[in-house]
Amino acid sequence: MPNTYFQFKKFRINQSRCAMKVGTDGVLLGLLCNFEGCRRIADVGTGTGLVALMVKQRYPDVAVTAVEIDTDAYTQAQENFSDSPWSINGVNAGWQEYAEACKLQNISFDGIVCNPPYFVNSLKNPSAIRTLARHTDSLPFSELIDGVCKTLTADGRFYVILPIESKADFVRMAEYRGLYLSDIHYIHPVVDGAVKRVVMCFTRHRVTEKENHLYIEQSRHLYTDDFKRLTKDFYLD
Repeated sequence: MPNTYFQFKKFRINQSRCAMKVGTDGVLLGLLCNFEGCRRIADVGTGTGLVALMVKQRYPDVAVTAVEIDTDAYTQAQENFSDSPWSINGVNAGWQEYAEACKLQNISFDGIVCNPPYFVNSLKNPSAIRTLARHTDSLPFSELIDGVCKTLTADGRFYVILPIESKADFVRMAEYRGLYLSDIHYIHPVVDGAVKRVVMCFTRHRVTEKENHLYIEQSRHLYTDDFKRLTKDFYLD
């Protein structure tokens, strides 16, 4: 049975009512997004609130808005925010409708981050809530990108984590809408292992892409120095 909570150094994530628990993808996204100089950040599909809290710990002066469509997950994220040292604004809505409302009200963000559902053609989970969290039916890549285009400032940054298999399609759809890959982190679960995930940053300007590689483990449960350095302010010793 999954743990009902995950304890970080400065906050706790309670997750009993959330379909998707704390996992490496969310942690990596929270560690690798760079919002230096940003003032307003949106976390799309916040789930437990993990990424929003990691961003707030790293950048305490930014205003963070956490958007979540599932009411149970939204409520639990709000509780996690209330129990943390920081103030985060929660919104119980789908990204599509929230982005449209922001556009109508001239609300924009100079940073957007998303750990999106990415299963497209795989077998659906019998749990409707888990399906909502894991499959693109509720937030297709095209609609995620459309919402970013409606709300991202001219010099803003959009971060997303995806399986390597989804990279090419996502980059193509983003470029079609005027969002261009500027930075990419290739994530290797083990040294000398294949890439399994990518953390990508998109901007509205074409720039020379910067490539980085992160190796998580040297061997089973023996973490690399780079990963330990990245997580030292979050993981308990």
